[in-house]
Amino acid sequence: LATVSFSPPETVFEKLFVTGEADVVAELYARNKEKAPAAEELRGLEQQFAELTGTAPVGIAFENQLDISILQERLLLYDVSYDELYRTLRTAFKENSVAMLHSYQQYLPISIVGEERTVNEVLQQTLIQTRPDSKGEVEYIPLRELVKVRPAEDLKTITAGRNGEYIPFRFYEVDDAPELMEKVKREADATGDWDTAFSGSFFSNRQMLDELVVILFISILLMYFILAAQFESFVQPLIVLLEIPIDVA
Repeated sequence: LATVSFSPPETVFEKLFVTGEADVVAELYARNKEKAPAAEELRGLEQQFAELTGTAPVGIAFENQLDISILQERLLLYDVSYDELYRTLRTAFKENSVAMLHSYQQYLPISIVGEERTVNEVLQQTLIQTRPDSKGEVEYIPLRELVKVRPAEDLKTITAGRNGEYIPFRFYEVDDAPELMEKVKREADATGDWDTAFSGSFFSNRQMLDELVVILFISILLMYFILAAQFESFVQPLIVLLEIPIDVA
């Protein structure tokens, strides 16, 4: 199934001032870099954050996949070369790259592939040759006898920043950002597996506001010196500038 949506084209101001950014993004960095986070663990964290903060984060996208592991004992039983099996698997699943074609700024891999088939068809119909026996004879074994297949899930996209890869939990329509960040950090620290950092529009808006205040101060200061040079007085520009807050009020 596909989801289709329509929206008007973005204006110049919408592109300059991004409005789709999450209020708070909790960036969870795994302390153990060698271990990939499990899908169930991340779903559990997502549910805990929602219950603790009262604001459900946007769900992390996962994709279904099949993990294929080689049965070493079957290789010994049928006397099949590991390298031959590995090469056959790469060819069957279109991963056997033999060269790289360079075209201007593009790099196009050249791969040896077979016919378009399902995973089950590949494992059942693909045969692999055994090593020759004492008589020089060989046999052919189907791939399904030499590998084990199990369903799995993995992250659909990998997100990284200046501190490395992280898992983003995006919170929208946050009423009290400091309290939410404190609860999320406390919950993540309790597991002992994550380091936590935060980003989002809560920080970018505050930074932009600080920058606007600095720009406003510099503008008023420049206006004061221009008026002082025009009136040849340091007092009269102050009287003119005092009208600004009065007019705004």
